[in-house]
Amino acid sequence: EKSNLPFVVEWWDVEFLPSKLKKEISEMEAQAMSKKVMFVPSSAIKSTGDNELTSEEKREEVHNVVAKTLSISHCKSYKLIQHPVPIKPAYAATMKPKVATLHLTKKEIKRQRKLRRAERQRELQDKQSMGLVPAPEPRLTMANFMQVIGDQAVLDPSKIEAVVAEKVAARRLKHEQANLARKLTPKERAEKKFSTFANVDLTKGLSCALFYVRNMSHPYHRAKVDLNAQQWSISGGVIEVTNHMSLVIAEGSAKSIKRFVRLMTVRMKWSEEDGNEDKMDSDAINGQSTESNEDGTEELDVSTKNTTTPFDPNNECALVWQGSQPKRNFKNFLFQTCTSAISARKVLEAKGLGHFWDQIEQYKKEPDTLS
Repeated sequence: EKSNLPFVVEWWDVEFLPSKLKKEISEMEAQAMSKKVMFVPSSAIKSTGDNELTSEEKREEVHNVVAKTLSISHCKSYKLIQHPVPIKPAYAATMKPKVATLHLTKKEIKRQRKLRRAERQRELQDKQSMGLVPAPEPRLTMANFMQVIGDQAVLDPSKIEAVVAEKVAARRLKHEQANLARKLTPKERAEKKFSTFANVDLTKGLSCALFYVRNMSHPYHRAKVDLNAQQWSISGGVIEVTNHMSLVIAEGSAKSIKRFVRLMTVRMKWSEEDGNEDKMDSDAINGQSTESNEDGTEELDVSTKNTTTPFDPNNECALVWQGSQPKRNFKNFLFQTCTSAISARKVLEAKGLGHFWDQIEQYKKEPDTLS
């Protein structure tokens, strides 16, 4: 039998009824749920004056009374702002309390630096006056050696000029050697650059992005995506379905995902129409040749020699979803090829990410997304 509940009014509208009618409606609903007996409130009976009504007539009468008495003025909280209960994020337990910091103006920062330098200079002068530190030699230049040396410079100026030139050259050599000692090797520079992505604090959450790619089989696309993911400490992978489509999952810090999204949607050349009609060099396909791009990262050198595999002219890439998640679902970045969409979804279901594949399938079905 079909349920007759709610008998008159939904539960969210009960707050807009008078207190007396609200109680009667509640009792009526309770009896209708337990005994399936329908009765009419006293206010509705007074209005009709007829106690011999059918169930449908009773329902209609009560509905009319409720419709006439419904008013926002009966609700005690309608003038108040309803604030939802805040939900703490997953990293709230491990998050350190924020300490208020005092920020100085630029003028105050300059003054503090000036005072510190003056204090250090006074301490050095005090040590020199007490004989604890030897006094530095005068800094001779071609412009001041006459005033510093005095009479000796007048007696033999050529000899003094040679001594001054020698000291200037020694100072320059010392400065250049110090610069060379501090200079990092290309390998150290790369490690320093990408350590900012590897050592990033992920306690405040992890960013994630999903990409739809029509065809991910070209070596240029595979090598470039894999290389940049490793350099930016991005985990995830590429799930390919033969002759169907590919799903690219990227997990990492907000900074890494921001760069990866730009790589996939702006910088990467997916088809010949993107302006890369020339094909890729065989050495670059094997990952042997690299060059530095605008972000300073080492990327594959796209050469025009020894052309091999052409690009798919109908290939495309699109960002389907970008958001945050509490933890990593992948240890590293990998490629996996599946024979069907069902097997690809099972691979993601094993990690609890079956909804990722559903999102890609839904995106592909939308008529306005594909050309």
